[in-house]
Amino acid sequence: MSVILIAFERESEQSAIEQLLSSRGHRVMKSANGLVAWDTARREPPHAIISDIVLPRMDGFALCRKWKQDERLQSVPFLFYTRRHDDPKYERFALELGAERFLARSAQPESLLAALDEVLGAVAAANDGSASPASSGTTVPSQTSTQATTQIAAQGAAQGADRTALIDTTSLQRIAALEAALNEAQRAHAEARNTHAEALEAMRRDHARVLENTGRMHAEALAEMQQAHASMQAQMAGLKTENQRLRERDTTGRVAQLRQTAVIDLLRGSTSADEATILRYALEQTAAVINSPLAWLHFVDHAKNPCLAGWFDTAQRQAVLVSPAPRSIQPGEFLEACIKGRQAVAGSDAQPKAQQDGLPALGRYLAVPAVVNDEVVAVLGVANRDADYAQDDQQGLLMLADSLLRIIQMKRAQSQALKSFQRADVALQGMIDSFVRVGEHHDPYTAGSARRLAALAVAIGREAGLDGERQHALRVAAMLHDIGNIAVPASILSKPAPLTETELALMRTHVDEGCQLLADIDFGAPIADIIYQSHERYDGSGYPRGLKATDILLEARILAIADTVEAMCSSRSYRPAADMAAAIEEIRRGAGRLYDPYLAEACIRLIDQHGYKLPE
Repeated sequence: MSVILIAFERESEQSAIEQLLSSRGHRVMKSANGLVAWDTARREPPHAIISDIVLPRMDGFALCRKWKQDERLQSVPFLFYTRRHDDPKYERFALELGAERFLARSAQPESLLAALDEVLGAVAAANDGSASPASSGTTVPSQTSTQATTQIAAQGAAQGADRTALIDTTSLQRIAALEAALNEAQRAHAEARNTHAEALEAMRRDHARVLENTGRMHAEALAEMQQAHASMQAQMAGLKTENQRLRERDTTGRVAQLRQTAVIDLLRGSTSADEATILRYALEQTAAVINSPLAWLHFVDHAKNPCLAGWFDTAQRQAVLVSPAPRSIQPGEFLEACIKGRQAVAGSDAQPKAQQDGLPALGRYLAVPAVVNDEVVAVLGVANRDADYAQDDQQGLLMLADSLLRIIQMKRAQSQALKSFQRADVALQGMIDSFVRVGEHHDPYTAGSARRLAALAVAIGREAGLDGERQHALRVAAMLHDIGNIAVPASILSKPAPLTETELALMRTHVDEGCQLLADIDFGAPIADIIYQSHERYDGSGYPRGLKATDILLEARILAIADTVEAMCSSRSYRPAADMAAAIEEIRRGAGRLYDPYLAEACIRLIDQHGYKLPE
């Protein structure tokens, strides 16, 4: 029997999937939002998780990213089962985050069961057949660097000798031909740079506009959060001072202290609770503190129409929340004086009267407005007590209404900030996809190469022990590693024959072009530097700077290995694709010379022992 964690917002969806999985003998753990799913998995790791994309508090994409960054959970299969399958980018983004499967809700339930059996079987086979490494703490050995100036001087002397020999043995006609070829290549290079200058400038402007809009949204949302938080802190400080004073009072004072304590508990609990939970708790506490059988809340829209949010009935010990729907105020209705008159209202008639918006019948009642900027935005009320409501009850209810409103405003500001962060993340991913499409349009032979390389590089990084943040940086660098090719003439990129020395020199400028293009973009990681060093080699034989060993960034060393494997397994204009065995043999021969030996071993182990395959 396997333990399966499911994350779906609606209870009906949870019940249907639980019934489906239970029929196969699985034990099911349920959660209604991403944060609860994360906490549940951290306490009791399941054998697999099935999640929707749309979840409150933490969406499915954010949950998947944290899941694959966690050392305990990253090997647990993550399956998406969602209605959000109308756009292929959702599936592509889910798989890039590390999800094992992405299934449409329109598919037959047997498809979900088959996918679950497949990933669970793969995990079981991997656990049975994998060999644990001799030491998880293996470190990358370093080598002593030679003097850079001596090396450069020796290379210059050798090149001078070769050039002298060439002049002595080659006719003037061959020199002229080489110079003509060089001039032609330089002319083509200049034309290519001019052709792409406008495209690059447009992309830079788009990126600047995205960053400007995102920064403004972040600033506004954060300002609202900070203002609400400062107000909450000031109120808590005042409540604590008042609470200390109330401790010295008699029995009447202790009742007031109970109200203060309820507000403080509400403030503290609001940090981790969502708005619905806060409303339920606030209504229950209001009924208890004011000693009433019924407590309710109306929100008020801009047209001053009340919208019932919910109520708490002490007889049933249940809080009922409804979707707020505005209604018109009837003439003479008590809410009219409360909303339009911005004053507390009370009724002493003990005979219950039916309400038109679904609220239980009200006898004696007390209702107070919550006011923001001279506008009533909510009404908090209690009702059906045997005794009339007094001035002390009104003061306590006003305090609870004001505190509840401030907390809800803070939670909504936090929610808006979270949405802004998510929009920024999607915008950044869209920009990366745009860069990749430009590169693939310029060099059609590399179509799909960036995504295959990113998947392999992240898998090697995970096998080598990189944390989730560095794996994400590695994925972005892999997606953009060849963006500098747009400055290289397409005739060189697609040439079906070996490149001349002049063409090879032009080809190698793509790392400088890519670094310059990305240098001013804040990815939260040194993406431009990783790309700039991705063609360096462990023994110093790479380019553009001839860096050695640990002088090369760890992510760049991983990218060098992954790029070699992916390139060999992909067809080019001048050769067909090789198989994975040939690519692994190339890595094995170059380990310790061209490639970091520890990372090369991680790549070989990933493919030979764990059976990794490049995505199609």
